Amino acid sequence: MPKSCKILLVEDDDVDRLSLIRHCQSKSLPYEIRPAKSVEEAQRLLEEETFDLVLSDYKLRDGNLFDFLGKLRNQPVILITGAGSESIAVEALTNGVQDYLIKDPDRHYLDLLPHRVKATLQQWESNHRILENEEQLRALFDVPGAKRGVLDLTEDDILHVAANQKAAESFGETKESIIGKKASELHVSREEIDLWRNHLSESSRTGLPVTFEFLNVSGPTECWFSATVNQLGKAENGLLRFGYIVTDVTPRKRAELALREQREYFEMFLHSTGDSVWNWDMQTNVVDRNDGFMRSFGYPNSEVDRGIEWWVNRLHPEDRARVLKAFDEAVARKSAKTQYRYRFRRHDGSY
Repeated sequence: MPKSCKILLVEDDDVDRLSLIRHCQSKSLPYEIRPAKSVEEAQRLLEEETFDLVLSDYKLRDGNLFDFLGKLRNQPVILITGAGSESIAVEALTNGVQDYLIKDPDRHYLDLLPHRVKATLQQWESNHRILENEEQLRALFDVPGAKRGVLDLTEDDILHVAANQKAAESFGETKESIIGKKASELHVSREEIDLWRNHLSESSRTGLPVTFEFLNVSGPTECWFSATVNQLGKAENGLLRFGYIVTDVTPRKRAELALREQREYFEMFLHSTGDSVWNWDMQTNVVDRNDGFMRSFGYPNSEVDRGIEWWVNRLHPEDRARVLKAFDEAVARKSAKTQYRYRFRRHDGSY
């Protein structure tokens, strides 16, 4: 809400109009109020000036609120109407009015005014942030390589608001046909829906983007995806709205699985042989050695460093240059197998 709120007050009853202005002044409310007594005057002021909010009675001397509602460019509206006019208030809400107040003889409704003004402006700003964020997302929608879209979080499901072509095709839909469909209607499993709902709720709770991975088994082959969700705000339908980006990470997950299986196999091999075996991970510079290595050279685990330098420093001085050269050449050739003889210092100093 702006520090000073400029309000257009459209009210043809002199007593009601002055009572509202005096109440705001007596409460030192940060409102700059411009009064209008008719539809004609309201239309003129809307063309000449910019307002943060409009307060208006429904029935005016030369028409009603709906006669100038279409002139509003970017202002929320609060209807102020008499008791017994609730049906008019409902009609106004369905035609673009944000809130309403019911006049009462003792004018208690004026005490509610600052709270309604604040809530209406906050909701209006939130809605506009959603629209701005959605426009930014839509601009990125058709960038190749990722599924992108906008979702609403319902009571027990997920509602698709927008999606790029890649996202829509993953459900067998088009960008147009997916709009308004729930995840359950697109044959998404209950387990996957709950997974998404949990992470959407986490983003709402923390106010931060949330990234998670999930396995999709609905297609001909298993695929892994990485998803990032971020709350955009609250939509006009009252539901929490989120943007999402999904990328296929199947190649990486398969590589990780293969590496893990390879490491598990090597660990089993290390502990099942009596030979001296060691493995150097050149990416992490970590060396694993089995118990046979420790027994052969007499080193306790507490004295063995897992860096490759520990091994290099214990090569015989006369063999070191030759072994390292052969080692580098084997790595450069990406040789699957190489062998050479060298002397290695035992724990007691012998070779």
